[in-house]
Amino acid sequence: MRSKRLYQWGLGTAAAGILFLLVLSLSGIAAPNPLFTVLALGGLLFCTAGIVLFAAGWLRDLIRAIRRHDTRQALLLLLGAALILLHALLRR
Repeated sequence: MRSKRLYQWGLGTAAAGILFLLVLSLSGIAAPNPLFTVLALGGLLFCTAGIVLFAAGWLRDLIRAIRRHDTRQALLLLLGAALILLHALLRR
């Protein structure tokens, strides 16, 4: 159940970061404005925190699957991570 909480917190935090960035882009303020700096930094930090929380939930699920000897779920989780990383590596 805690991993679901991590996913929920990660999703909420990332959504808040995207909302900050959306407000920033729709407001039309530019770089010298201090509000631009605060919203941009806050949005990026919230998005990063959301990704970290989501990855922590994924890692917790992977560790649970390995401890339960649930090889199918563990392999599916590893395959999902490999596909995400493979896409990033092949772009270069």
